[in-house]
Parts: sequence; structure tokens; C-alpha cells
Amino acid sequence: IWIDCGTADEQFFDIGAQAFRETLVEAGVPEDVIHFELFPGGHAGIDHRYPLSLGWLAHRLAPGDDAVRQYG
Repeated sequence: IWIDCGTADEQFFDIGAQAFRETLVEAGVPEDVIHFELFPGGHAGIDHRYPLSLGWLAHRLAPGDDAVRQYG
């Protein structure tokens, strides 16, 4: 599960992202299947972040990945 947000998000999604991560952990989702990151920036102009998230997700969805077999 990829969760990231800019620390200066104009809609304050950074606060929601933190709450979502905490809720996942409290619900028992293993932290090793969660990527959480707050980065400098706002809500727009984050196209440079897409390759990071897509690469992370593609790696975990690849055949033979233990996280997918166990939790997917």
C-alpha cells in the first residue's frame, strides 16, 4: 500500500494520510507492506512522484513476490 503526500498539501491530505497509515497499522496490516512518505510539496506538481510509486507497486505485484502471495 503506497501512501504519500506533500507536507504543504492545500487540502491537508497529509494529515489524512498519516491517519490512514495509523488506522491500517492498528487494523493489523503489516508495516512491511505499507510505504508511507511525506515529502516537501503541495497537492499539485507531483508528476515526478509517479515513477516512484509505480515502480514500488510493480515490484510488489511481480510474480513470485512473497507479499503478494501472503497478503494479495
